[in-house]
Amino acid sequence: KSYLEKKKHYIARNLLLFIMINYSTWSKKKINVTTLRLDLNNPRLSETTKKLNQSEIIHYLIENEKVYELALGIINNGYFLNEQPIVVKENGKYRVLEGNRRVSASKILINPDLIESSVRRNNIKRLLKTFDLSIVEKLECIIAPTREDADVMIVNRHTGGSAVEKWDKTKQDRFLYNRFVAGESIEEMASKFPILKSEIKNSLKRYNVYKELSNLDLDD
Repeated sequence: KSYLEKKKHYIARNLLLFIMINYSTWSKKKINVTTLRLDLNNPRLSETTKKLNQSEIIHYLIENEKVYELALGIINNGYFLNEQPIVVKENGKYRVLEGNRRVSASKILINPDLIESSVRRNNIKRLLKTFDLSIVEKLECIIAPTREDADVMIVNRHTGGSAVEKWDKTKQDRFLYNRFVAGESIEEMASKFPILKSEIKNSLKRYNVYKELSNLDLDD
């Protein structure tokens, strides 16, 4: 088969997966933002090899994923109701699988002291004087039964035709690498996601090289 034919096959199979998983049965719940846990396995953290705590994840996303700018956008434009985070309950805590940027932005609006930069922190505090914090104190979240059930939707939002900000290659590579390390085969991933087996193999090789380079004592 040609590459285009294979791609059509994977897209068709992926659409079938969407039909098989009935997302309309997933429950929704308003959850206090302060209790939501950011996900250390979030592909957006692909450029760090450290184990980060919650505050460090927020700082990383501010510096690398425009979370401060997103917080300003929420102040100016409000929080769009169609941007519900996808969460899963693990060890009694709701972990954010999709929407770590939005949740982080909401967290720094509720507690600007989470912002390390004094200039940005003071600017947010000034703007908050005319902002209704109740907008972001509780967010309606979609509750996935398991991480695996949420993955098909999340991959399509960030690699397909969605308006959500797309993952770059390193983020996509990290997502696939984490699943591979957890024991999922290339064939299993290719059966779930609209990604060819050859592309998955390249992602795993690329991320292995990236991890090796990250451990070298190099300048920025």
